[in-house]
Amino acid sequence: MSKLKILHTADIHLGSKFLFLEDYAEQREQDFIKTFHRICLTAIEQKVDLVLIAGDLFDSPHPTPFVVEESKKGFTKLLQNNIEVTLIAGTHDDIIASDSVYHDPFWNQFHFLKEPILSKPKELTLKGIPLYLYGVSYNTLDFKDPLPSMRRVEVKGLHLGLLHCSIKDNPEWSVMAKDLPCDIKELFELKLDYLALGHYHNYRLYEETGCFISYCGSSEGKRFHEIDERFVNIIEFENDKLIVRKHAIQSKKMLSQNIDLTTISDEKHLIQTLNKLGGEDILALITLEGSPDFQIYSDKIHETCKKNFAYLKLKDNVHVLKSLPIELIEKEDTVRGLFVRKLQDKMKKEPEKEKIYEAALKEGLLYFSKDNNVL
Repeated sequence: MSKLKILHTADIHLGSKFLFLEDYAEQREQDFIKTFHRICLTAIEQKVDLVLIAGDLFDSPHPTPFVVEESKKGFTKLLQNNIEVTLIAGTHDDIIASDSVYHDPFWNQFHFLKEPILSKPKELTLKGIPLYLYGVSYNTLDFKDPLPSMRRVEVKGLHLGLLHCSIKDNPEWSVMAKDLPCDIKELFELKLDYLALGHYHNYRLYEETGCFISYCGSSEGKRFHEIDERFVNIIEFENDKLIVRKHAIQSKKMLSQNIDLTTISDEKHLIQTLNKLGGEDILALITLEGSPDFQIYSDKIHETCKKNFAYLKLKDNVHVLKSLPIELIEKEDTVRGLFVRKLQDKMKKEPEKEKIYEAALKEGLLYFSKDNNVL
């Protein structure tokens, strides 16, 4: 019997917006499109026979014409290489909107499992192997428990499922009813050979008695907390056995890290530490914290280091009042020293406004440094 190869992906989120990335926002949208095309190229290079997309191909039901056109280019290449596609709609790109992208006849070329409850599995044969495809699309207007309809029918062949759902022990977010909460035991009771999951953005693979259940995760990190590497799954079926391996796919990596400035000796040391975290494929949110023994000018440091990252955001959580320079500055017989003493006095009288006064203190010290106005 021939070897059958399948690619599982989900949560591609084409058309996502990234206002929090400021001037890198448009480029990040392009990163997502680039990675989608990389997924299609991987399917072709790996000579897969079938691509499974477990929801949230798009970030909304009505992406821009440009995003739709780019998606069609990728799917057309799959068709040209005789690769079958099975997909479901997810929570972001559900099919109920009147202007849903999925109303386009283009999607009729694929095995699109659109119903909220499966009437019967989709049947097809690839390389002489009978396949049975189980899946439902997310539908907020007709929300029912789809699991009973997805139980394996007792016929010989390869049984594959697609589901956009939440396994209840997930640490990523609180599970709500709209997330289709499921127990892993319930999913294994479907007796499917492979269940391709979407919705959670971090990779997970479960196995029990030859059955596999997996979140391949998102193909690109949408937020800074999605720092893990991003994958698609390549599934091989031969001699009635499945082998599942993950394949790295992302274009850029998200990094979120704190730097404790009590471990940093001076500004030069801080810049060196930041640059070691950098890379042309790194989008980083770096939080500076602690009580340094030197004064921090985060704007200047950002300007120095940002060229070593695809994108860099510095978050200044430095506790200025506990740093050594403040103790010295407040003793100065200068305008700067008077400024520090006045603010310290206000903090004592109005402790509930400490954060406001500390922010003012940082801004004021930066002003004095730029203008050398300390007399």
